[in-house]
Amino acid sequence: MKSKIGSITLEGMKRIYAFVKNAETKEIKNAYTSPEQIVKSSEIVELDIATELPVLRFSQNEGEYKKDDEINTITLHQSLSELTPSEAASRGIWVWFTHVHYWDYMRTRWPLNENTERVSIENHVITHFLIKGQNTRSFIRNGIARLWWYGYLSEHDGDYTNTSVLLSQLDIASTLLERSQGRNKTIRNIFFKKLLRHKDVFLGVGNEARLRVRALAKKINFFGSIRLIDALSIHELESEFDKMIEEVLLEYP
Repeated sequence: MKSKIGSITLEGMKRIYAFVKNAETKEIKNAYTSPEQIVKSSEIVELDIATELPVLRFSQNEGEYKKDDEINTITLHQSLSELTPSEAASRGIWVWFTHVHYWDYMRTRWPLNENTERVSIENHVITHFLIKGQNTRSFIRNGIARLWWYGYLSEHDGDYTNTSVLLSQLDIASTLLERSQGRNKTIRNIFFKKLLRHKDVFLGVGNEARLRVRALAKKINFFGSIRLIDALSIHELESEFDKMIEEVLLEYP
């Protein structure tokens, strides 16, 4: 069964941006109770996907968000596995998802607080319902795009074991996307493997764990800039990773 995925045009996105920036707080809240008020059907460009789009889980309990995100990441990425990274870098596709197909999910998962000031409301809408700019960090803040990109980064031959690793610390996703070596699937798989092996120091709670992950990612990126990754075997790469981990743990004991 084919699902038709819409895509908000650039003109449509400009209109939504302008609305969020210029509307009064009450108008923003009212408009975001019905996406049809700011999205015109004439602005939707269709993209065929040979599967039925999944229903996304959402919980009223914030303690369940991480588990919901993991399940939604897997089901959405499996359904949209035909999307290429270049297609997934289209802001219009994800704006259509947040405003049309997954509107009910978005209002529950990323609700507008009644008492929030206007500036914060604008930032919330632009961050989670839209995509500001073309940088990778913006995509993993969008309420739906983030799920697909988490799946893309963590899936390996149909296996999503790494998804829970990635979601255990959300800096990992931006760290991978913002560095060129993070786009290499072999590098990503070894990266996840080593994080799991040393989970006490890399996946723990607190700032030190995040600093270690970032430091390791920087070393991997530098290593990839001076060595030909494709010329090395998996064993050689893992050995180099172990050396880099030793260096990181000396810097952040």
